[in-house]
Amino acid sequence: MRQCYDERLFDFEYTGNRICSLASQSRPGIVLVMLLLNAFATPLMLSSTNVALPGIADGLSLSALTLSWVPMAFLMASAMFVLVFGKLSDALGRRRVFLTGVVCVIASSLFAASAVSGEMLLVARFLQGTSGAMINATPVSYTHLTLPTKRIV
Repeated sequence: MRQCYDERLFDFEYTGNRICSLASQSRPGIVLVMLLLNAFATPLMLSSTNVALPGIADGLSLSALTLSWVPMAFLMASAMFVLVFGKLSDALGRRRVFLTGVVCVIASSLFAASAVSGEMLLVARFLQGTSGAMINATPVSYTHLTLPTKRIV
């Protein structure tokens, strides 16, 4: 019997009238939990920063204008790159883009936590938004292709 997936796990191949994936054959629950956790974490990064803005302003001695760019850098990068990473996930594989986004979110969060100036924080927030776009570009197609249609509706 022909396998339904290629060497890139979680990527999908069309075989006749059915779409096959390793994730849907073995562990769709794990995939769904990962997608939901990351879908929760990305907006949390934005809202938690809004709560921390007064402390950030005091700690880094930022003006009100510079401080307004802290959440805006995240939103701008996320909006700019979500379509780009959606197209890249079609070309390179959803798993690769998703996992790269998760690793980049962790790295950029550590970079933001270690920021010693306003400019360094703005760069870190832009990188967080870019990483968030990698994560947000893939969940809808993952959910549709991983879970059986009867369970989605």
